[in-house]
Amino acid sequence: MEDVAQYDSDLKVWTLVGDLHHKMFWLRQKEFAPLGITASQLRILRLIESLGPKATISAIAKVVNRKLT
Repeated sequence: MEDVAQYDSDLKVWTLVGDLHHKMFWLRQKEFAPLGITASQLRILRLIESLGPKATISAIAKVVNRKLT
């Protein structure tokens, strides 16, 4: 019975974390909409800025876990 109570408690925490993440995502989308940029595009721009002269397509693809194609 104690395991079930712990599972329910853990599930509630993770559900709250998921809800918070979802709300933060949509808030960021709303924030950048007037600029014509998405949160994903901002992430790439910040990555390029942080990599500086080492910002190549292959380096960016590796960090964001994407294929070059």
